[in-house]
Amino acid sequence: MPGSTMQKRMLAAMRPTTLGDEPVRWQQRKSAQTRLKMLEAAVDCLVSGGYAGLTTAQVAERAAVSRGAMHHHFATRIDLVAAVVDHIFYQRIRLFLDD
Repeated sequence: MPGSTMQKRMLAAMRPTTLGDEPVRWQQRKSAQTRLKMLEAAVDCLVSGGYAGLTTAQVAERAAVSRGAMHHHFATRIDLVAAVVDHIFYQRIRLFLDD
């Protein structure tokens, strides 16, 4: 990110706790990529079907992951929605600070 030190500190403070620091090990990177894939699939499901149409099974299918992997990362639909809100908020703040 080419922004100032202040912008970088603000972004670091707002980074969702579920993201944590950049993963170092291969398995941590793979887990982070899978989680991101599920979050993006959940956003797509929310856009197409709204909250009522969002199910963990539908997200798992759209993200091409097993239901077990889905429940490993997000035990309930509420956990998934909370993570989606954090993810979207962080992305929007990052874009705002870049401008």
